[in-house]
Amino acid sequence: ATGGWDGCVKVWDCKSPTAGATINVNAPVVDMSIVDNMCFVATARKIIILDLVQMREVHRMDPLTNMAHQIRCIAAMPNKAGFAIGSIEGRVCIMYLNNQGSTVSFPFVAHRDPGAGGRTDHKSEVFSVNSLSFAQIGTSTVLATAGSNGTVAFWDKDTKKRLSASRNLGSTVACGAFSRGQHNTPAGGIYAYATSYDWTKGAAHYIPSNPSRIMLKKYSK
Repeated sequence: ATGGWDGCVKVWDCKSPTAGATINVNAPVVDMSIVDNMCFVATARKIIILDLVQMREVHRMDPLTNMAHQIRCIAAMPNKAGFAIGSIEGRVCIMYLNNQGSTVSFPFVAHRDPGAGGRTDHKSEVFSVNSLSFAQIGTSTVLATAGSNGTVAFWDKDTKKRLSASRNLGSTVACGAFSRGQHNTPAGGIYAYATSYDWTKGAAHYIPSNPSRIMLKKYSK
């Protein structure tokens, strides 16, 4: 399945040059996440959940009560109970489809740096959250976040704690994903991520000598 700025989600058979089906979500698609037959689609302001078997919209959410700025990325939970979204202002929000009891949506700050750029005014520099990925590791649901500040962080969704974070990798972390396990489940173990300048600070901060890289990290809680 693919999503584009034309506002369409298309489902393809890799043996055919034409899409097998198309759903119009009426807004540019910034990211998607698929678990089984469910496709979680993020636009800049809304989340649309599609059933790719029946090719229909099953749910639409407006997360602006928890996220005041533009959505940048999305990752569906392995059990499809909800999803995580990341924004351009360094914040992540965990959202549940059944938002009650012990499963209440909550935001948290993931990629901000109070000391970036030599700041001494006690204000944080804000970095975009570029990529999110879930994995079920043991009894824990682990969320990996990758940011424009050049770091990757790992979080326990249920305890709401950061488990670990990488050193600054010297370049924007553009995307990342956990390896897939049996039956294509997000089992974790290996986390792959790519560093490449994302142009969030314009051409003045582009360093041609910094190469784009793809790296693998063995993850264990």
